[in-house]
Amino acid sequence: MKNIVLLGMRGSGKSTIGALLAKELKKKFFDTDAEIEKEIQMSISDFVKKEGWNAFREREKKICAALSQEKNSVIATGGGIILDTENIHALKKNGMLFFLDVPIPVLAQRIEAQNANHRPAFTKKTTEEELQELWKNRKEKYFSAADIILSGENTPKNIVKTIKKYV
Repeated sequence: MKNIVLLGMRGSGKSTIGALLAKELKKKFFDTDAEIEKEIQMSISDFVKKEGWNAFREREKKICAALSQEKNSVIATGGGIILDTENIHALKKNGMLFFLDVPIPVLAQRIEAQNANHRPAFTKKTTEEELQELWKNRKEKYFSAADIILSGENTPKNIVKTIKKYV
């Protein structure tokens, strides 16, 4: 059985939905960001401050390649996983990719509500401005990578129910 891979912007609910989905389907659950943090033994934010974004993206690519070999799993990806086409090709070989499409104001609200200090900022802009900029650069990549596009504004339980119809 193919892996279920969740794509989306930061704050779209990939980790929450992935954990729920894996539990309900009795599949293994992996979160690429959590796997990276296990490997580097520090927060992503600290790693990016110390080593830079390019070093992080290299770690992300390595983790993505390893997780793409898993079977019967749910994989929640980092928001920038789609920046490297090799990541998408690897994940598609053994996975169905679901994009959680969430409007920018909702993402900004979620991130701010989490007080997401552990997540590194890309710019000195407000959360919403930063997300708008990221969205402009990533939108087409998300849509072209996705096998299925879902509204991420729905409740996690409803999104899980919808994904289950496809698998």
